[in-house]
Amino acid sequence: MDLNTAAWILPVLWTLAWTYGQSKPQYTNKVNASIMVYSWINLAVFFFLKLSPLHLYYLIPLIVGINFFIMTGLLVTIGNAIIVGAIYYFSNFY
Repeated sequence: MDLNTAAWILPVLWTLAWTYGQSKPQYTNKVNASIMVYSWINLAVFFFLKLSPLHLYYLIPLIVGINFFIMTGLLVTIGNAIIVGAIYYFSNFY
């Protein structure tokens, strides 16, 4: 197993665990649902664009922090798109 394949394990398990948590009524709210959706979107984008999953190790906690401590909504979506776009843009240089 190479590093790229092994690096997918933790983000996928984390996203599955967060999704499972959404099935519990005491944890279901707008912030947690937003984090779950962004996690799945980021996993799909990174998989289909063939980007390194190592970027998810700082991107997913960043999204969690922004959703919990700053805001939820359109600005998080725009910020996520800008970060993923920058990762995609700069990954083509190497």
